[in-house]
Amino acid sequence: MIRFVAIMIATENGISEKEIVKSKFSENECNEAAAKTIPNNIESKAESWATQLLKLRIALDQASSLTVFAEILAKQLVRILKCRNVFVGICKGMGEVDLVGIESDDFSSESSLEVVRNAAREVALGQVCVGWPRNNRWSPSLVHRELVSAAHSTAFSVAIRAGDGDVMGIVTVVITENNSALAFQQLDPICQLLAPQMEFQRQHAKSPWKRCLEFATGNTTLFQRWLVGISAALLLGMIPIPHRISCDAEVNPMVRRFVAAPFEGILRSSAVSAGDLVAQGQMLASLDEDEMRLQVSSISAEEELARKTKASALATGEALEAQQAKLELRKLTYKRELLTDRSDSLILHSPIDGVVLKSELEDAEGAPLTKGQVLFEIAPLEKVKIKVFISQQDVAFVSEGMDVIVSVDSISHKLVGTLNRIQPQSDTFENESVFVAEVEFENRNNELKPGMQGYAVVVSEFQPIGWILFHKPARYFKRLAGF
Repeated sequence: MIRFVAIMIATENGISEKEIVKSKFSENECNEAAAKTIPNNIESKAESWATQLLKLRIALDQASSLTVFAEILAKQLVRILKCRNVFVGICKGMGEVDLVGIESDDFSSESSLEVVRNAAREVALGQVCVGWPRNNRWSPSLVHRELVSAAHSTAFSVAIRAGDGDVMGIVTVVITENNSALAFQQLDPICQLLAPQMEFQRQHAKSPWKRCLEFATGNTTLFQRWLVGISAALLLGMIPIPHRISCDAEVNPMVRRFVAAPFEGILRSSAVSAGDLVAQGQMLASLDEDEMRLQVSSISAEEELARKTKASALATGEALEAQQAKLELRKLTYKRELLTDRSDSLILHSPIDGVVLKSELEDAEGAPLTKGQVLFEIAPLEKVKIKVFISQQDVAFVSEGMDVIVSVDSISHKLVGTLNRIQPQSDTFENESVFVAEVEFENRNNELKPGMQGYAVVVSEFQPIGWILFHKPARYFKRLAGF
């Protein structure tokens, strides 16, 4: 009977029967709410009250979010409770309340609304129902006392609780004293009746990840938790991300210049050591000139003897001996010119600006040198190449043109470049077979020096997370099994 009257009245008010059925508001719920709030057994009053609850339920079904739900609830409660001030807050946890549904003629300033929030927080922190003035319907609250400005006003707050007892929302009402008893008697069952709707809105507002987490940690069986965990892991493992391959790296020069001994001699001094920065034309070492002076003096004596021999032969008419003396004199002249040229090369200079990579002359003063012996190795620093050592297990996933992120131990920032070349033949690095790839960088401020160590990350193609995590262990066990 009550459901039939409710449908009829709802239809007269422009609400379709389909919406009533959709609201899932059963006759038993209407009867129960009516029985709690209307002590009188007059059927017409029960029908009227059930119809109001039905309208409220249908209106709340149209809410698109928890905030809209609270706003609609505040407007409907003003009409149902016949009061001027209704506030609906949403609990954020830890006693915090977001006041979103506000229908009030008397509370408009921010300071007065802050008092309402404080009143709602009392319920959010665990109180069942609080209010003012004192009576047997609620626990007394001094905060609610601040809301009661008129002599004959009443303020109270009621919680909307989820199935597990968690406080989802708080309804705060400020009403005249003569209507307070009936309003409180109506509000408490309304909050209980609408709790499932609000809980649905709250769950719907949560992200899918949060809902899955609550399902996994909530009142579920161990099998369900394992099922959720395995499903989440499988879905996560299918997400593609860039395959990042970590490798060792080392800074190397682009080119190397060698300084060799121009002739046989004795080292007099060395001016630089390995690791020193040098400029073009700077002195690197000097050769001993004492032996050269002795050779020049000896040649001078031999030249004087050749001249005398030639003059004596010409005086006696011995043409053959004179000719031999002339040839000897010419030979000695060539030796003198050679020694003169060598005297200009006694000081060795750097051919370029750069850093000394290698020096064979440290603590070697007075050492004999052979012609062509490499004394210094120098490299320019304007541009360097970084060698990236890729393991043979990963080289199949690396190709020229891929991005590389390089971190060198001695500098704070990272370098980003592109693979220029991958050597086709494997090499050995730290007793491991690797393929060497090269990345070129401009060496600003000469911060990169040959020999510096670090690591590089090659950004390869997209692969599923599961494949990235398990392809190496799978290959190992496959090899172990003999496949």
